[in-house]
Formats: sequence, C-alpha cells, structure tokens
Amino acid sequence: MKRKIIITAMTAVLLIAGLGISGYANEPSISKFKNLQKESSEVHEEGEYLVSTVGNLSDMEQNVTAEDVVTVGKDILVTEPEIETAKDYYLAQNENESKAENDALDYMTEFDAMYVEAVKNGYDVSESEVKAYVNNLKKIYAEAENKDDIKEIISTYDSEDAYWEDMIRVYYKQLPIEKYVSSLEEDFQKHCKYAVGTSEYDSAWEANFQKIKDDAVKNQRFKNPTEQNLNHFIDD
Repeated sequence: MKRKIIITAMTAVLLIAGLGISGYANEPSISKFKNLQKESSEVHEEGEYLVSTVGNLSDMEQNVTAEDVVTVGKDILVTEPEIETAKDYYLAQNENESKAENDALDYMTEFDAMYVEAVKNGYDVSESEVKAYVNNLKKIYAEAENKDDIKEIISTYDSEDAYWEDMIRVYYKQLPIEKYVSSLEEDFQKHCKYAVGTSEYDSAWEANFQKIKDDAVKNQRFKNPTEQNLNHFIDD
C-alpha cells in the first residue's frame, strides 16, 4: 500500500513538523538578531570558515564566507542560505515577509544550537549512516502516494541529484537531533508523574523540551559576526 511522505528541501519543514523545534519567536534574546548587519570590513576570503567546530557536519558541509554568516555561536555558524530556506517555509504558511524572516532566524538559531547539544551528548552520525537514511527515503519516494508533490519540490533544484545531496546535508543535523530528543524524552518519561499519551504528559514534556531548546540557544551565546569571533571557525 502506498503512503504519503513529507520530505522537502526545507530544513524548517523537517524539524518544525517532525520534532516541534520552534516557538522561540517571542524570546527577546533571539529576536534581536534580526537587526544584525555585517560590514564590508568584516568580509574574508572564500572558503575560510567551518560551519561547525563540533561533530561531523564540517567534514561534508562546504566552508562558508563571512558574507554568508548571519550570526556566530560558540560552536556553530548560522548562515544566510539556511535562513532563506527556512524563510521559504514560513512564506509558504502565508506569513508576511517580515514575520517569515524573523521566524526563520529564530528557528534556525534554535535548530543549529540543538545540533551542537546533540553532538556534545554523543549523538552524531557518520556519512554512511546519513547516506543510507537518504537512500531509504529515495525508495519511499519512488512509491509515495504524493510523489507528484515531492517531484514539484525537486524541480526547484538544478537536478534530482542536487536535491538528494541537499537532503544529506539536512540530515547531518536532523538525525543527531532526533536521537538526542528521543533519549531526552525517554529519560523524562521515567520521572514524569503523568501517563504517556495524556494531555497532562504532553504539556509537561512540551514545557521541559522548550527549556532544553532555550538553554541550547543560550549556551551558544550568538553574536554579530566579527573577525575576532569568526577566527574560531578558520579551517586550518
């Protein structure tokens, strides 16, 4: 029996729908990043910076230029391309330009911070693991009930191969986060007084999970990109 699948080029769709990593838009300490402006004097040579100093992500992700960097965390860079991708998701939800841009920035800051936390807690993935996962998605896609919808998304890429290459990049972050969150909830269930599946449990877990995400963002201490803080990401 064929089934519908939801796979898209947008990281935001994957994690907002799949893990609920969202809802940070009202946090002042993150929303202030919408005002960040990069000066021309802070521009460096192409390919100078790793996207992350932890995990396997930088082994496959292309290095980025200073012009690509929106905000700098302690361990990870949030880049303009991923912000634009998330923004496309919010625009598709009929948000206006300003709100979509702010929500995309809030979302990607949280998403990248959670990737760092996942890796630091032992939940990274290998290249072979990610490729195997994406290859399985390809098989599901071939038999999906909503194949035409996915084909339309793929058509926005230069080729189908380019789409699947982007999916590999996306899942380098998503899979560690999924593993980490699953472990966190398993531990939460052991100590929660409410039965799994009840509204009380759902509310308690949501509040606990939100605090975890908030703390992850705070741990990164995101700042405006400068030559000094970008030096930490130089690919020696």
